[in-house]
Amino acid sequence: MGIKKQKPTNKGIKIVSGMLAASLFAMPVLLLNGAPTSAASQSATTTVNVTIDPVISITASPNIEMDITPTTSGQFRTANGNVVISTNNVKGYTTYITSSTTETSLKQPAATGVSAVIPTVSTSGTTISGNGWGWSNNATQFNPVKVAGTTDNSAVFSKTTTATPTGDNKTLTVGASATTSVPEGAYSNTLLFTAITNN
Repeated sequence: MGIKKQKPTNKGIKIVSGMLAASLFAMPVLLLNGAPTSAASQSATTTVNVTIDPVISITASPNIEMDITPTTSGQFRTANGNVVISTNNVKGYTTYITSSTTETSLKQPAATGVSAVIPTVSTSGTTISGNGWGWSNNATQFNPVKVAGTTDNSAVFSKTTTATPTGDNKTLTVGASATTSVPEGAYSNTLLFTAITNN
């Protein structure tokens, strides 16, 4: 009886090949999960600067009314108004008072044909006699009315060296005197307040 030759088998090879394939597939996973990775980073900063500008506002009584019954030597009367100045400037403000034009006298409208005027006082004083008018910031000393644009000490109405954010309330007192030489009628002038922040 002859010996049968067995056919060669490759089952073992298949098993080995399967193990090798499994190992090859597993290696990338191990490399990805096990190997440490580093992240790049960089930082930056921004500084925010806010500048608050100085502001100032001023309001004044729109009208001050006064009635005078003249006498031979002059009848002196006063009347008050309010001025409020507000500023956030830490160095305060200075307010000047002048006529709104180059005219400093009290006059009747040109249409009346009356040329007589009540002139501003020429010097400061505690009262006004004869014919004249002036302003006061303390109801005691009455000062000459200057022409528009005057910014010297003679026109300073009020001044502070600190901020007045809630408003600095001041009283303006106007004084006037008239004699019987002044024709009856309404005489007027417009005062101008100029508020400036201090440097």
